[in-house]
Amino acid sequence: MLALLKSEFRKLTSTRMTWVLAMVTVAMGALYVSLYALLAGYDSGEGQAPLPDLTHEISVRMTYTAVSMGYITILVFGIIGFTSEYRHRTATLTYLATPQRWKVMVAKFFTTGVFSAVIAVINLVINLPLATWIVGTKPHWEMPTDDVKSVAVATVVAFALYGVLGIALGALIKNQVAAIVAALTWVMLIERLFTFLLPDIGKWMPAGAADAMLQARSLNGGTYLEPVQGGLLLFGYAVVFALIAGLTTTRQDVS
Repeated sequence: MLALLKSEFRKLTSTRMTWVLAMVTVAMGALYVSLYALLAGYDSGEGQAPLPDLTHEISVRMTYTAVSMGYITILVFGIIGFTSEYRHRTATLTYLATPQRWKVMVAKFFTTGVFSAVIAVINLVINLPLATWIVGTKPHWEMPTDDVKSVAVATVVAFALYGVLGIALGALIKNQVAAIVAALTWVMLIERLFTFLLPDIGKWMPAGAADAMLQARSLNGGTYLEPVQGGLLLFGYAVVFALIAGLTTTRQDVS
């Protein structure tokens, strides 16, 4: 098993796309942090700002929690991590080397989760100071230090779990393009529609669970679960999808 884990880590670290997605993840966090902070209190002339200014708690919290927006690329990272085996036709060699497919699945879940957490740490090292600096340039509500630490921990956990979800989705769909399109449609369209239009339902979805972990605030007045509840819910999603993916993958033909 140790050799298999080393092999999977080697695949991740030697693939150019891994580092491209890591940079995109950090860039997304920086972009959203900057946008939320700069749009807070901005009046376009229509008499209403898209966000209250930074003297309001909701705007400061949204700026800090924006560091986690790179979870979208982490989901794609997980999908590519599995579907590349089928796209480049290396899955057969992988399963010949390790006939017990469940071991391959466990190794992929573990290595992708760990590597996603590492990307989260790199993201936080860059974007949390960025959020603090941008917020500090204006009159602002002071974010408690313990809440900033909670955002950091929640981001690492969320990234790790979204990496696992990505592997699971890749295993279930297998076609790389279809899996990525389905994932992005769900995350960027369907979940967001539920979050804004039907928040009582949206808070039970993966994104709602992640927002609860981050102690985010909703502009439409909706409420999220408690942070621990959100973490357990997101963990539950990851476990359920991982189990389904593992059971189906071990029984399917490779080609």
